[in-house]
Amino acid sequence: MSTTTTLRMQFKNQLGNNAYISIVDPVEDIAQKEQEIGELMDGIVEKHIFATAGGDLSLKVGAELITRTVEELFSVDSEV
Repeated sequence: MSTTTTLRMQFKNQLGNNAYISIVDPVEDIAQKEQEIGELMDGIVEKHIFATAGGDLSLKVGAELITRTVEELFSVDSEV
């Protein structure tokens, strides 16, 4: 069984469309760093660090922590 954690930050671009930035396997205590995440997102918007097809990111919307667990049920041997 494998588990991965992803921090997903949501923004709006200049056309009002959603845009996401994901960071896989962030530091363990990321859930306690809400203020730092908000400040990071503000910096991304203010400094126009990322652009999308709909223009620069113009508004932070929110952030979420996604935990995904995969349990392998079986595997077919490729040498059959």
